[in-house]
Amino acid sequence: KEKSSGIKILGINCLDDDALFALQELQTSSFKLSDTIAQIKEKYDADIFEFELDSEKGISFYKFKLTTEQGSKRVIVDIKTGNLIPVMSH
Repeated sequence: KEKSSGIKILGINCLDDDALFALQELQTSSFKLSDTIAQIKEKYDADIFEFELDSEKGISFYKFKLTTEQGSKRVIVDIKTGNLIPVMSH
């Protein structure tokens, strides 16, 4: 499993190539974070306790961690399409 990481220098985060790519994709997309958060809360009847912008293999997405009555859940959202993709738990 690939994992991107940033470097922190003197309290300033330096972004790796994947993070820069994701930010560029986000800037050119019509993605609306507030609309996506509302959609996730409604669809999963959940509270979002963490989210992060990421990119892997040329696909930029947000990773959301949710708390539901059934427990924790993870969802990723493609920032180009806006598609919600539930992540299977192991």
